[in-house]
Amino acid sequence: MSDILCEQRGGLGVITLNRPRRLNAFHTGMARQLDEALSRLTSLSEIRVILIRAEGAYFSAGGDVDFFKETVAAGPEAAQQAFAELVDAVHAVINRLAVLPVPVVAAVQGGAAGFGLSLLAACDLVVAERNSRFNPAYVGLGASPDGGISWMLPRLLGLRAARRLLMLGETPDANAALDLGLIDVIAETGELAATAEALAARLANSARLCRTCWA
Repeated sequence: MSDILCEQRGGLGVITLNRPRRLNAFHTGMARQLDEALSRLTSLSEIRVILIRAEGAYFSAGGDVDFFKETVAAGPEAAQQAFAELVDAVHAVINRLAVLPVPVVAAVQGGAAGFGLSLLAACDLVVAERNSRFNPAYVGLGASPDGGISWMLPRLLGLRAARRLLMLGETPDANAALDLGLIDVIAETGELAATAEALAARLANSARLCRTCWA
């Protein structure tokens, strides 16, 4: 079964992260699938907005730690190549999102960590369930922030708030994330899908304006 599902519902393109048993954590192939799905949807002239959602209890735990362990165990040369391929794949997704001609809405349950947070930062609007938490994760792993998050967060939150989040590993809940500007709408439990789809429909039914005009 594919780790990324993609469908068209009239003018709405829906992408689903479909690896719930691994908390929708990314490996290289999954990132490439996401990039392909975004490309496929934006090639359709009917698409007015894209919704990114996830199966399971958690939007995305970021990079797959088991994949990292297996990569390191393969030896230094193989690991270096594998990590380079992963970084290229996740950055391709962020680059794709940066130049899409249509707006992108993310629907978040449970929360997001690591690259999952980078993915949200690259979307135009984020709807999150009230029980969600947001974890940069990088400082806990001793890793450099990837997925463009060190560039995006200061522009979204301001430099000092971004520093606190990335350097101290703060994990804001939905209310704090809304105050920071990390998310845009809080959905009550059980109302995430309806809230996100209503927001996407509002965008789809509004006057068409190239997204890159305000990117």
